[in-house]
Amino acid sequence: MFLYQKMTEEKERLLRALEQVRRQLVTLPKGTFYYTKQQNRTKWFTRTPDRNYIPKKQRSLAEQLALRKYLTEKQKDLEAALAPVQAYLDNYTPRRTDKLLEDAEYQTLILPRFQPLSHQLKQWADAPYPQNTKYPEHKMHHVQGDLWVRSKSEAIIATLLLAHGIPFRYECELELTHATYYPDFTLRHPETGEVYYWEHLGLLTQDAYKNTTAAKLQNYIYDGILPGERLILTTETAQDPLSPATVEKLLRTYFI
Repeated sequence: MFLYQKMTEEKERLLRALEQVRRQLVTLPKGTFYYTKQQNRTKWFTRTPDRNYIPKKQRSLAEQLALRKYLTEKQKDLEAALAPVQAYLDNYTPRRTDKLLEDAEYQTLILPRFQPLSHQLKQWADAPYPQNTKYPEHKMHHVQGDLWVRSKSEAIIATLLLAHGIPFRYECELELTHATYYPDFTLRHPETGEVYYWEHLGLLTQDAYKNTTAAKLQNYIYDGILPGERLILTTETAQDPLSPATVEKLLRTYFI
């Protein structure tokens, strides 16, 4: 149950951070801060509820309202990070191995044989790499540290990869024979170091996306990266979104 405990601890950390943000927000004046800039002159405003000009002598008010705006956005980020963690906990089913490792004697006998992630793979995961630079504003879902992804489903995948200690890179450049792509996730097997790719196909109901995806898969296959082997594919629809249970099942199949 180590993964469950880790996810529980992450939930508690996020809830503590949320509570701290909420306590700070209570102490700040209400209002939405914004500013305009004309030539070299900046004007501060707030809506409480009408548009009100904030003179420079009331800089303290401007600072507090700007802080409120920052903390409000931080609250949204924390809530977004909490969602996939809570989804995992809601869908968690204890495994036989988890139950076995709850026994103190088995922990003593077995855990010393579990080797941590190799230094080489950790270096690979942490090293800089060429990334997809298109539409950075679409990376709206915070996972951990400076990792932001483009969808809730990618956040679920990334959260579980981190929880299981599977090294990965997000949208790392991949040069194939006929095209260059940025797979959603480039992964390394924690025991063998073998490279895998994970593409989450979330817009297959759109014809243009479907055609682009078909061409991409042909290029993967041409270079020997085959679905079901080193290429992991997930899909979803509005009626059937990607679930943590599906991701967990795939991770067990390929890596655990």
